[in-house]
Amino acid sequence: MASLANLMIPLFSLTLMLLHAPAPAVCDDLGAGLSPGHRTHIVLLRPPVEAGSEDDHRWWQDSFLPTPLAGSYEPRLIHTYTEVFTGFAVRLTEDDLAVVSQRKEFLRAFPDHLWHPSTTHTPKFLGLEKDAGLWRDTNYGQGVIIGVLDTGIYAEHPSFDDSGIPPPPSKWKGSCHGAARCNNKLIGAKFRNPRAYDSGDDTGHGTHTSSTAAGNFVSHASAHGLGRGTVLHMHTWPCTGCA
Repeated sequence: MASLANLMIPLFSLTLMLLHAPAPAVCDDLGAGLSPGHRTHIVLLRPPVEAGSEDDHRWWQDSFLPTPLAGSYEPRLIHTYTEVFTGFAVRLTEDDLAVVSQRKEFLRAFPDHLWHPSTTHTPKFLGLEKDAGLWRDTNYGQGVIIGVLDTGIYAEHPSFDDSGIPPPPSKWKGSCHGAARCNNKLIGAKFRNPRAYDSGDDTGHGTHTSSTAAGNFVSHASAHGLGRGTVLHMHTWPCTGCA
C-alpha cells in the first residue's frame, strides 16, 4: 500500500534566517479592573494628511478618545499602529465607539474576541485518516516533492526512513551536503549560511516541520515532538510578572 513515505523532501537549511522567530509574550488581563461596559477594539483610521512628529501622531490618536482613562485609572489606549495601517487598540464602551465612529478619519472598528480552538487533532479535523479519506484517495502524495526552508534536518529520524520507496525521478538534480545523508525519502539537503558547516538540525524545528509535512507514519509520534509517555514540565508567569 502507498504511504506518506512516497513524499520526498529536499531541505535547504537557512540557519541564520529568522524563519521561526518566537512571538513576543503577551499578557492581557482582558480589562481587569475596568467597568463591564468597556471592551477592547482595534480601530482602523485614515492616516492624517500631515505626518508630523511621533508626539503629534500620539496626540492626534488621543483626540479620538472621550477621556484618557477608562476606569480605575486604566489607560484606554493599549497600542498604536503606524506601519501596515493607521489605528490603535483601545478600550471603549458602546457609547464611546459611537462617538469615535463620527470622526471623518474613522474607517472601521474590530471588537476583540476570545477564540477557542475547534480541534486539537488537525488531521482528524480535516478528514485525514491513515487508511481512508483524502490521504488514501490521493495515493498519499506519491511522487510529490516538498521543499522546506528551515533550520536543518536530522536525516536519521524514522520519519525519513526510505524503506520501500523507489528512487527519485531521473530529472531530479538535488543532493545532500554536510551531515545529512540523502536516501529515497530525503532527496536533498543544503545549507546557505556561509558560517554553517552542514545541513544538520541543532534546534529540531526543521526536522519537526519536515516530518509534519511529509514524514512517514511513525508509531506513537505526535506533533509535539515528544515521545509517548514523556512528562513535560512548564512554569508560566502570571500577568503581573509577564515579560
